[in-house]
Amino acid sequence: MVNGRQKGASFERQIASMLNDEFSPHITFKRNILQYQTKGLDDLTPSEPFPFRLELKRYKNSVDPKWWDQICETCRSAHNTNDAFPALIWKLDRQPINVRIPIEALVVLGRDDAATHDAYDWRYTATLSWDDWVMVCRELL
Repeated sequence: MVNGRQKGASFERQIASMLNDEFSPHITFKRNILQYQTKGLDDLTPSEPFPFRLELKRYKNSVDPKWWDQICETCRSAHNTNDAFPALIWKLDRQPINVRIPIEALVVLGRDDAATHDAYDWRYTATLSWDDWVMVCRELL
């Protein structure tokens, strides 16, 4: 029998390592152990401001719509000090890693006045591959 908490922790370590491979030495990521005790915290903590707050899920065969609501709520909390966008990173068994972000994050890429744009409804999302999402992150940084 698979322990869900261990599976999730292992996925968090995997994603932290992949992010560190992509963004270090400028930004490094570590698991946020306080997430289990404090509401409004995301799963990984970056060493520097990052354009996304991260919710990670590793499950057998289904995506729960409540996961998106969870990271959106986290991004609306007082802990989101740099107004980061929500990002839901998930992996199902025998499937590639997917990343859901709000359409707003993509719109901001093409705007010179990104800091002054009107907020979009985060119910409108895009699902990206890992590599595409990393490219978006690099552009937003």
